[in-house]
Amino acid sequence: MMESVSYTFDIFKKGYKNGLQEEDLYDVFSQYKSSKLGDTFEDEWNQEILKPKPALTKVIVRKFGKTIIGWGFLKMAIRVIYMVSKPLAIGKLVSYFSPGSTVTLEDAYRYALVITIILIVQPLFNHTYYIRMMETAQRIRIGLCSLVYRKSLRLNTSSLIEISNGRIVTIITKDVMLFESMLQFVNEVWIGTIQVIVMTYVMYLQIGVPAIIGIGFLVVLTPLQGIVAKYTMKTKLKTLARSDERIRLIQEILSTIQIIKIYTWENYFNPNNKNLHMKIG
Repeated sequence: MMESVSYTFDIFKKGYKNGLQEEDLYDVFSQYKSSKLGDTFEDEWNQEILKPKPALTKVIVRKFGKTIIGWGFLKMAIRVIYMVSKPLAIGKLVSYFSPGSTVTLEDAYRYALVITIILIVQPLFNHTYYIRMMETAQRIRIGLCSLVYRKSLRLNTSSLIEISNGRIVTIITKDVMLFESMLQFVNEVWIGTIQVIVMTYVMYLQIGVPAIIGIGFLVVLTPLQGIVAKYTMKTKLKTLARSDERIRLIQEILSTIQIIKIYTWENYFNPNNKNLHMKIG
């Protein structure tokens, strides 16, 4: 753990003594620079809009799909090995202490070693997996933010009337951020399905038909979870719409205040504001 954060000690020490300057900060890796990622996304999107049904999802899949699916297959393999081998090894190890057990002392040591290796490898891989997914999500977020910013600079006057500055800010600050949380669990959809199938087969070999009954109960609950997820998504969309409206209104208020201050119209608006406050009560 200390080795993973030891590279930050120098910059903390420098900041404690003299304070940090811009030149003291680490340089951005080339794969995370917005200029490079923005060019990539813009080229891909220009090709995508030529198709009958363009979709931003297809652009993301073409650029990062192999990385996401590749790490997903690795996680599936580690997950299946962990879920199958750990309970079997624990069961064999525990059976060694039962009277009349056929498990020898050497076998017990082997099972204990297997459990130890699994408990070490599994969390190490999980941390590596989530870091890689976070890095990929950051690259997607940076590229999309750069794409939205470039598009906003090309909007004409009529488009700016329909799309406020607050809407653009919401897209960059909130909507694009959802990719970072989504990408952490996107592979769990198909990994979980394969995991259930494998574990059902293993449990069927161990305890027979009751394993299928237990898994069947979970399968029956799946539609209910889908209904709850659909309702949650509708609520989330309504919340996002309200947030967009709130940001748009605040942006209009700030723009109006700026105009009033520039033209020194305070003396004209103050009596009107007082009358309005009296009418409202």
